[in-house]
Amino acid sequence: MRPEDRSRFTLSCTAGCVTFAGLMLVYLGLMGAAMLPLMLLALCLVWGVANHLGLNLLMRQLAEIDPAQRGAIMGLYSAISYLCVFVGALLYRPIFTHFGFAACAWASAMLVLPAIGWALGQWRRKQAELRCHSET
Repeated sequence: MRPEDRSRFTLSCTAGCVTFAGLMLVYLGLMGAAMLPLMLLALCLVWGVANHLGLNLLMRQLAEIDPAQRGAIMGLYSAISYLCVFVGALLYRPIFTHFGFAACAWASAMLVLPAIGWALGQWRRKQAELRCHSET
């Protein structure tokens, strides 16, 4: 494995961990800032940046699965994303109605946990690969 590939893998996995952990922290911050409109607005800006970083990392991983099927994979991802937006609105409505915005932010933070676990798993796997390649 070339040194530039090693650094790209390490950077990608580290960026995933940091991005998803940051997104979770933003959701927890939104929970705390539910009654502070200006703070809520600022955190929504940070949320948008973190969300798009996470989206770009995910799209890159998906595109690497099979470069020949890149368009089909991206189309499937887009369809699933919009389906999830629809289902999310249905599922979050009762949470918002009964418990408020802070509970929705908490639920969102908890839903980011699998992404953090995935990113950490990718990071560990890449570190193990790098160790195997450096020993040979």
